[in-house]
Amino acid sequence: MERWGERAPSSEFDPIPGVGHVADLDRPDEVNRPPVAFPKAREPSETMTDHDSTPDADSLPPGTSPAPGTNDFSDAESSFISEMGSLMERWGLPQATGRLFGYLLLRNKPVDLDTMTRELGQAKSGLSVAARQLEAWTLVRRTTRPGSRRIDYEAVGDLQHLLLVNNAHMRKFTETLSAGIPVAQGEARDRLASLADLFSGFVEQTDALVADWEARRAAP
Repeated sequence: MERWGERAPSSEFDPIPGVGHVADLDRPDEVNRPPVAFPKAREPSETMTDHDSTPDADSLPPGTSPAPGTNDFSDAESSFISEMGSLMERWGLPQATGRLFGYLLLRNKPVDLDTMTRELGQAKSGLSVAARQLEAWTLVRRTTRPGSRRIDYEAVGDLQHLLLVNNAHMRKFTETLSAGIPVAQGEARDRLASLADLFSGFVEQTDALVADWEARRAAP
């Protein structure tokens, strides 16, 4: 034990008397005391990692927003970012992803992960995941700077293609409903016909909405 202590001078040797080969059964309180006491003795001056210093929004209690970064937002900006986080959380996405989308919608230029981390006060790893989720939803796009490997992200302003992609799925859903009409009988047949008619109208109106919006944008 003396040699082991010399090799690790910062360690602490804590003998447990009166135990046999199965110490944790013979004297469980004495065996568990040093491990339990160790975290309490951790010095606050120890160097923390990025994950320690900046909590992820997912690790916070429901309804709690992460602390702002060094560049504090106005009350209106903070409210908008938080509302977007809560909204997208109801859509099944992490609140941190929604907060990042709200933040990017307010930015006039593409933003890199280091800037997001500093201004949002969230862990860089979590923001990287959030950015990829938004990119998968085609809500943001990534860009690179000439001569640099740094990746920037910006909110997408032309979302009509997202509506059209979603409409294509709805059209397939409508076709599937329609195919079931001749198979069903009675009330089930009427229900399928009613649903197919509803979603068919939805698809037609969405196509018309996007076409009208594109025409107004192209107008001088």
